[in-house]
Amino acid sequence: MKPEAVCDCKGPPWPSMCRLRVAGRFFFCARCGTVREEVCQSGVIVEIRYHYLDGDTLSLEVIEQAKVMLQPEPTQLMLF
Repeated sequence: MKPEAVCDCKGPPWPSMCRLRVAGRFFFCARCGTVREEVCQSGVIVEIRYHYLDGDTLSLEVIEQAKVMLQPEPTQLMLF
């Protein structure tokens, strides 16, 4: 069994985490490859959960959008 997912990147959730445009409050960390989910009730964050991309707890839309975030932009390729 896999250990529980956690993002151990230093600092606040920005700039390493990018917000995903799917239902809910999901953020993706490209450094470590985890997805952070903010569970809200009445507009207040009550719990923060971390997920692996290859886990079975995320929807297909979240996984697909996070994988797109891993691909470099064409303008970024010129820098390498």
